[in-house]
Amino acid sequence: MRRVLSAMLLIVAGGAAQAEPFTHTYDVRLAGLRVASATVQGSVTPTSYNAAARLEARGLAGLFTSGDFNASVRGTRTGPAGFMPQAFAQVTEGSDAARLDLVYRGGMPVSAVSSPVRAADERAVPTLSKQAGTVDFLTAVVALTYPGTAEEICNRSFDSFTLTKRVRIEGDGLIPGTQSCRVIYRKVNPETLQARDPEPYTLELRPTTDGQFEVARILGPSEFGQTVISRTN
Repeated sequence: MRRVLSAMLLIVAGGAAQAEPFTHTYDVRLAGLRVASATVQGSVTPTSYNAAARLEARGLAGLFTSGDFNASVRGTRTGPAGFMPQAFAQVTEGSDAARLDLVYRGGMPVSAVSSPVRAADERAVPTLSKQAGTVDFLTAVVALTYPGTAEEICNRSFDSFTLTKRVRIEGDGLIPGTQSCRVIYRKVNPETLQARDPEPYTLELRPTTDGQFEVARILGPSEFGQTVISRTN
């Protein structure tokens, strides 16, 4: 399920500009098999935002892991499609139940608290000061998929950091003659800041009622086959 959670970085939250609540639901498939469903709820105003997400294992995946995963974030707006987190939390349920809380100040994570306390043999938490300018994964979802013109959405780029994992999302522009984007996904070493080989994803857009666009589907590679995350409402 880790790969599915990573792919969720690239899919859908959108939101209403005047703090109207939104609820979006999604279907997650790997190699053609339905493995999870997801719900994203929240609101966006000209000065602030909040969001909550839940991922639940479905089908065969539910036989091997609970897969249930919750996350929430609140923060401030920094421009038409800019978002700066203030507080983020994620909770994993099931046999590996755990909680992570990140607190930000001025665009940098300044506190990372895990419960239960991480074991000595687990990967060390990277230097937080090196993660300046990053956002948590749920803020990345909101930032990438906030409604806009196709060109705006397809050129958004940022780094996302959540405890031991950092990834870079680089918008590579609108595919000519289509309503789809090229997006490059790279894992980044959070200590050396060296990026690994790029992995290409495709964001498929659809028009909204106000003449803008939003993300409707994402397609990309995974170790189990193609990942497809589709909006279902």
